[in-house]
Amino acid sequence: MKGKSVFWWAVLLVCLFVGVASAQVDAPQYKEGDAWKIKYKRGGAISKSNVLLSGIYDVVYRNGEFVWCPSQDDKSIDNKLCADPWTGLLAEALFFVGDYGKDNPPFFSFPIKVGDKPRGYEYFNPNAGRSGMNSNGTIAVTDVSTKTKAGEYNAYKHSLSESGGRTIRTYYYVSECKCVLEFSAELGSGTTYSGEVLDFKVAK
Repeated sequence: MKGKSVFWWAVLLVCLFVGVASAQVDAPQYKEGDAWKIKYKRGGAISKSNVLLSGIYDVVYRNGEFVWCPSQDDKSIDNKLCADPWTGLLAEALFFVGDYGKDNPPFFSFPIKVGDKPRGYEYFNPNAGRSGMNSNGTIAVTDVSTKTKAGEYNAYKHSLSESGGRTIRTYYYVSECKCVLEFSAELGSGTTYSGEVLDFKVAK
C-alpha cells in the first residue's frame, strides 16, 4: 500500500509541475507574411500629428517590420500593400510585441508567467506635464479567457497601473495570434485607446 501511495503522490507532483510550467509563454517569433486585421479606436484630443487614427487596419509582417494599411472593410485580411503604408509600433496601438522605446513602459517580460508578483517599472514620460516627468508603476499578469471577433482564446491578461492612477492599461496577450487580442487604456489627460483583433493568419 505504501508503494502505491508514493506512486500517486509522485503523479500528483508531476501534474502540478506540468500545470505550473504551462502557465507561461515565450516571446513570439514573427514570420514573413503573418497578417492581422485590427480595429482601433482613439478618444480625446489629438495633440500629435503621428497618432494612429481610429479605424480598421490590415497589418502584415514583412522584411522584419509591421506594415499597416487602412482597410476597406472588416472582413477578409488583405496582404497587399496600400499606396502609403505605415510601419512600426505605437504604444497607443498595443497589438504587437517589440521595442516601444524608452519613453514607454516595458509592456512585456518574457517568458510571461502567471502568478508572479506584480512587475515594477519606471520610465521618463515626455508627454506628462509641461516638460515631462518620471513615471512608475506595476504590471500584474493573470490567466483568463478573452473573446473578440477573431474567436475566444486563453489569454495572459496584463493590468498596468501607474502611480497616482494617471494611466491604466489592460491588455490580453494570446500566443496563438502572436499578439494582444484586445486592449484598453485610460490616460490621466483624458485620452483613451482601445483595440481588438478581428482576424489573423500566422505561421506557427
